[in-house]
Amino acid sequence: ITKIIHFQRHGQGHHNVVYEKWVKEKGTLDWDSTDPNKNPLVSDDVFDPSLTNLGKKQCLKRYNEASMLNPEIIVVSPLSRAIQSAELTWANGKKSKNSVKIPWVAREDC
Repeated sequence: ITKIIHFQRHGQGHHNVVYEKWVKEKGTLDWDSTDPNKNPLVSDDVFDPSLTNLGKKQCLKRYNEASMLNPEIIVVSPLSRAIQSAELTWANGKKSKNSVKIPWVAREDC
């Protein structure tokens, strides 16, 4: 039995905007630092960021392509941006083409 796996990256999240602003204003950040003054991505404000409006539009642009597919299961990271991305892109993924409900699974190690 052959299974086809489709991968999707999440749309732009607020953490992406924080990163871009930081790099533009201060240069590189210290990826290894747990100090938000050296690495803003460890701040509580961006721990589990949602999608920006642009990120939502990016996901909706993929809707038509996704609606042509017939997934058996949708596996997604439990992070907000990943769930939002999947819900927007795979909105038709609640039921397959033969009206069978498609299971959704949120996994930490996606």
